[in-house]
Amino acid sequence: MRYLIIILIILTPLFSFSEEPSLADAQKAYQDGKHLKAYEMWRSLADRGDIVAMNNLGFLYEQGVVVNKNLNKSLDYYRKSAESGFPTAQYNMGEAYAEGRGVEKNNVTALKWFILAGTRGDKDAINYYEKIFDTMTKEEVKKANTLAKNWRT
Repeated sequence: MRYLIIILIILTPLFSFSEEPSLADAQKAYQDGKHLKAYEMWRSLADRGDIVAMNNLGFLYEQGVVVNKNLNKSLDYYRKSAESGFPTAQYNMGEAYAEGRGVEKNNVTALKWFILAGTRGDKDAINYYEKIFDTMTKEEVKKANTLAKNWRT
């Protein structure tokens, strides 16, 4: 009997039927209005380093969906995702700095994030870049370009 219990303890993880959530599962839950379930899945994925899930948690905290609205937490998630190279999160960081949402307004930093997101194909970042570019001095634009160029170096 003792051996049977030991064998069951050893084999139980092999027959575990709980699957880890996927981004697609979480997105479907969100689209189906199951926001708490989506939050829990994205949280699990983000805890394992998923940069898309981090960005999505940033959105939930920014909007106050299922969680209390918290711009600091929102920016923390956006920043982690953006610094890992996710273009949508880079756009979100640029927008936060361009609008002074949760951070002090700073067009140089905003432009840096828009450059990074735009070079990764984010069309919204390219549009926002064009929107604020003309409001900036040549020195500010040059500084933003330098920040973007030196971002990972």
